[in-house]
Amino acid sequence: GISTLSVFNQIISSNKESLSSMISSISPWSLYVFNSCVFYTMEYLWAAIFHPKDVSFNSFMLYNHSNEFHIALCISTTEYWLQYLLFPDLKQLKPMHLYGLGLVIFGQIVRTVAQFTAGINFTHQIAYYKK
Repeated sequence: GISTLSVFNQIISSNKESLSSMISSISPWSLYVFNSCVFYTMEYLWAAIFHPKDVSFNSFMLYNHSNEFHIALCISTTEYWLQYLLFPDLKQLKPMHLYGLGLVIFGQIVRTVAQFTAGINFTHQIAYYKK
């Protein structure tokens, strides 16, 4: 009879090419946008869980942040698209991008665990006096 392992190996080997094609079609820009969405959503979720009295639309970092933050966001977006237009080979998904993605995911996990561990003791507000 056919073992489960041999069926599994056949499925993997027949889908290797399509999986490779699918991964290579993902743009670094879409990974950046996805990771940014996760980051800002986790920030807002944390605020909603641990500081529900203070949470509002203004708690969403993209909306209520400094001008410098918005300028940096615009400059980084412009930089990406200029590189994409002038040096398109830099923007093809390569193993180094996946390594960077792994670091981003690891960093997000560490940051989220730290925030949830700190709970109500953590805030983005600078405290000038102890409460």
